[in-house]
Amino acid sequence: MTSKIKNILSEHDLTDDKLSKLLSVSCPRGIDFSDIYFEYSNSESWSIEDGIVKNGTSIIDSGVGIRSISGDKTGFAYSNTFEFKDLMKAAQTSRSIAPCDGETEFKSSSNIDYKKLYESGSPLERIDDLKKVLFLKDMDEYIRSKNSDVEQVIVNLAASHTSMFVINSDSERTSDERPLVRFNVMVILKKGDRRERGSAGGGGRFYYDQILDQNFSRKFQNKLKHFLMLTKKVKNRIIFLIIFIFIFIISIFFVLKSLNESILYFHTPTEINQKKNLSFDKKMRVGGMVKKKSILSDSKGVKFIITDLQNEIIVSYSGTVPNLFAEGKGVIAEGKLKDKKFFIADKILAKHDENYMPPELKTKSGN
Repeated sequence: MTSKIKNILSEHDLTDDKLSKLLSVSCPRGIDFSDIYFEYSNSESWSIEDGIVKNGTSIIDSGVGIRSISGDKTGFAYSNTFEFKDLMKAAQTSRSIAPCDGETEFKSSSNIDYKKLYESGSPLERIDDLKKVLFLKDMDEYIRSKNSDVEQVIVNLAASHTSMFVINSDSERTSDERPLVRFNVMVILKKGDRRERGSAGGGGRFYYDQILDQNFSRKFQNKLKHFLMLTKKVKNRIIFLIIFIFIFIISIFFVLKSLNESILYFHTPTEINQKKNLSFDKKMRVGGMVKKKSILSDSKGVKFIITDLQNEIIVSYSGTVPNLFAEGKGVIAEGKLKDKKFFIADKILAKHDENYMPPELKTKSGN
């Protein structure tokens, strides 16, 4: 049993008889198994952000947990004091998962021996606080010296020491002391509007001495160098990818623009007349038949009427019309609308067959 647990049991007069009584209450007949877990923990944490100590905390936590198991059901109760009356209440609560038929007497428990895997002392008092803070500041300066793009550095050093003691209904008891030290670094790099973030760290069940050891520091520094080098490689790849995507988007834009310009919308006079939102600036096509006796030619060009047998539109064209252009024949004019009744063409397409004639005109002309 650890010295800290011994002191706690002694201060609160928790004798072996009282511990056996707690087990009798938490594991009466009807309960398969019960254990009681004592814990006392002391922890601290130091953080430096951009070279300034931003956090220094020290926490003491302690309490007792009592567990009762019956079949596949588990009852648990906790007390943050070591007073016997409070522990009795917790024991009664944990056993309430199943009906009980009288208490069972428990004899003194025997200690379980185990192989020690780590030191049992506390890491908190082995090094003074000033040395811990200076170590963190040294790491902050080291990181910043490795890359000019470093924008923010957060370095954290933490440790805890936990004493625990367990006694169970199988008349077994064991105790342990658990040191734990952890060191972490978070780095943010910025170049232009882009940021990269990385972190590294290490620790284990040992003392601060091993964190401050040169071999540990060298391993950490190698990790950090790898991150900074990787960040640079990733940065170059991202820049290349952005340039490639930009060129690809520009290419697609020009292809679509060219395609859009080559697509001319085909409308009949009736569709133009009925459409509410017409674009007078966009190139389009008007199709139908050349109305008989509507062609007027002069030195400036030609004017004629396109009809779909329901509505008409006047077309003005200053070029030379095709040989197949004639009254009563199908025609398509490319150009822009002046208004819904007047169309300025810059190209005329005509054919003697009905390839350019709208379907509704084919039907009507067939009649």
